[in-house]
Amino acid sequence: DELIGFLKHPQATVRQQAATHVHGLTGSPDGLAALKTCQTLVPALARLTGDVQSIAQSALSALINLAEVPELIRDFETCAIVNRLAENLHQEGYALMQLDIILLANLTSKS
Repeated sequence: DELIGFLKHPQATVRQQAATHVHGLTGSPDGLAALKTCQTLVPALARLTGDVQSIAQSALSALINLAEVPELIRDFETCAIVNRLAENLHQEGYALMQLDIILLANLTSKS
């Protein structure tokens, strides 16, 4: 829960470090177990998908891993991230399209 404040920090460098840290935690079973208890993590990361590219990339990568946790699927549904991802796909030259597609595929296969 302490990380959420850093994910919302006004300084981009702080948000970047927090998003990178969360992404690292999502790469291990122990990290996922610790993160799945934080009910505000998915919405906080979802907001970062519209941030500068490096932050959005870390957030999307973390969300891809978190989408594999069945207990968190409702969090994805309530923050309406699927709509945001679909909107991104219509942007010409959108740099993170591959990550958006992976996350959309993960989420839509769960519903």
